[in-house]
Amino acid sequence: GCIDIEETDDLDKLTGLLSEKQVQTDFEKSVRTAGSLSGFMMEIDIDNFTSFNESEGVETGNKVLNVLAEACRKCCTDGTKAYLLPGRKFLLMNLTQGSADSMRRIYSSLKQQIQAAEYDSNYAFMFTVSAGGIALYKDTSDISELLKKLTFSLNTAKLRGKNNMYLFNASEYNSHLYELDLENELRLSITNNFSGFRIFYQPVVDAKRLIEAGGTDPAGFKKKRKAR
Repeated sequence: GCIDIEETDDLDKLTGLLSEKQVQTDFEKSVRTAGSLSGFMMEIDIDNFTSFNESEGVETGNKVLNVLAEACRKCCTDGTKAYLLPGRKFLLMNLTQGSADSMRRIYSSLKQQIQAAEYDSNYAFMFTVSAGGIALYKDTSDISELLKKLTFSLNTAKLRGKNNMYLFNASEYNSHLYELDLENELRLSITNNFSGFRIFYQPVVDAKRLIEAGGTDPAGFKKKRKAR
């Protein structure tokens, strides 16, 4: 006889959400089907989760993860899927439809559900989430490039005060990449005996004392000398 082995989704044991491995699988399937992708990807992280775990305990931390996981599941409509990434970050992905407005509505819904869960627990726990999102329109980027952009977006949301969402901006991302390249070049220069740098001597002169001592007039002080 023969046995048919059905493909099953790779799930996280704690939250029951799809795993990082499944992100790659679903993305590749969508690319094979459509070629270019239009929709959105949204990464979500619990603010100060490491500190929360240390102060409240792992058991409470796991409860918070499941609260957010359930909130993400409730937002999974019209083909949106929820995943748990390494570092306990959550990913919502829809590669067929959705927009920046869709992500704003989802983020607002997540915050409302978190507040409701806090109330139901009699405020046994309280936490906030930050999110970074990227809207796709006939996009042909690979998954690794999109995840880099999501990481930048999420980090930007945290740098801007946490408990908010940042939507990917290409101009700001390019500036970020330039700063990273410049930082790497500076490190390389230091390790190569400051290659690429030149030293110039630039004297610091007190113009007022120079005039009082009868020195050469710097530009801009001629009128003042004539008035005297």
